[in-house]
Amino acid sequence: MSEILGRYQEQPTCLDPHLERIISQLMSLAQRYVYAFHDSLSAGSADAVSAQRMGGIFGLVYLLCKVRGYKVVLRFFPHEVADIEPVFAALWYHTAKPDGKSWTTRYVLLIWLSLRLIRHVDCLMDILHSDAFEQHALTRKLIAKDCPATGTCVPARRIWCSDHWSGTHRQSLPGPADGDSAGDIDEEECDVEIPEQVETFVGILLQKLHDKDTIVRWSAAKGIGRISARLPPALAREIASAVADVMTEETLVQDDGTIDVSMTSEYSWHGALLCLAELARRGLLSSQLLREAMPWVIKGLTYEIQRGDYSVGSNVRDAACYVMWSFARIHGQESRAVFADLQLKMATVLVSVAVFDRETNVRRAASAAFQEHVGRHSSFPHGISVLQLADFFAVGNMRNAFTDASRRIAEYVECTPASPQSAETTAILEVYGHSDAICVI
Repeated sequence: MSEILGRYQEQPTCLDPHLERIISQLMSLAQRYVYAFHDSLSAGSADAVSAQRMGGIFGLVYLLCKVRGYKVVLRFFPHEVADIEPVFAALWYHTAKPDGKSWTTRYVLLIWLSLRLIRHVDCLMDILHSDAFEQHALTRKLIAKDCPATGTCVPARRIWCSDHWSGTHRQSLPGPADGDSAGDIDEEECDVEIPEQVETFVGILLQKLHDKDTIVRWSAAKGIGRISARLPPALAREIASAVADVMTEETLVQDDGTIDVSMTSEYSWHGALLCLAELARRGLLSSQLLREAMPWVIKGLTYEIQRGDYSVGSNVRDAACYVMWSFARIHGQESRAVFADLQLKMATVLVSVAVFDRETNVRRAASAAFQEHVGRHSSFPHGISVLQLADFFAVGNMRNAFTDASRRIAEYVECTPASPQSAETTAILEVYGHSDAICVI
């Protein structure tokens, strides 16, 4: 079966005419064995025969998921309410007693269970508080995806009440009545009844920002953004503030304002920055929070911690570049005023990272963020000229970025020590503490 399905890897849509019949027959058998396995567990002993046959069937279903994608295959799964308890019991058993052969069984049971959990919150809460399910990255990822799916059951609010939404979003939903403006609308009019479980889901997702696996942190960041976009502005601001506070944990701020990150976790910083980027590109960051978060984002652009004979932090720097890229997509007048005050510092540090970071993907991410600001707002000094010297291809070569692009960029007047802002702009000529740094001055 694996060999036959493997032939469809390049053209998986060819399976579509037969997919419903295949999946329906397999899942009909699986449903029967899941119920039998559940009955045996209720009697006090696990039915080894049912477990073995479940494993064989779910192995075939997994192959179909791998070839066609689980979202397509999931359409043909049975979705009866009565399936929840047997499927959950089987999943719990195989997760509590894992072995090297049962991971495909856990995978299929988990996506099957996700069909019904959105409508049955209590069952989901039992899973979320189970330590056994925290042992697997795939499980944590899918839980992080299920939380926002349930949280976004909150009715869509009148988005035009937020000052930070762009014109594209304003046109997508009904606006204020004639004669009213967004500023004249009392925020209480935007209030909706929020389910109690939403706060729990948001708390779980905030915890997932600290997870050791990148895919879990990324799913949690997107989930928080999706939930926040459907909440009243006041609650969305609270969530954004909580996300920003993640970076301050275990961080020391010196008397001169220097931020010491030597005792911090790169996982927490990475998750927090990803989440800030998701909130920023959805227009959910207030101007005050932007001003407060900017020093931390800039610190994230040069984040690096030595761990013995190696260093960590490249993923944090990449996420900070994503935040800077997202900032370029904020169009509120108050937010743009904040950027106007900090544009020189933002441009300087982005160029510094684009030409001096040791990681190619980080240099390119910084270049992309710089390009986004130049293209959308033309706010950076000498933006087009600098971008031509530090574009995607130019910074891809480390030698060219370190020795050629950096020297030519430094020729601009804002980058010379004679500039009044030399304390900020001469950072372009500094290699910030890398163990493999070279002097380019």
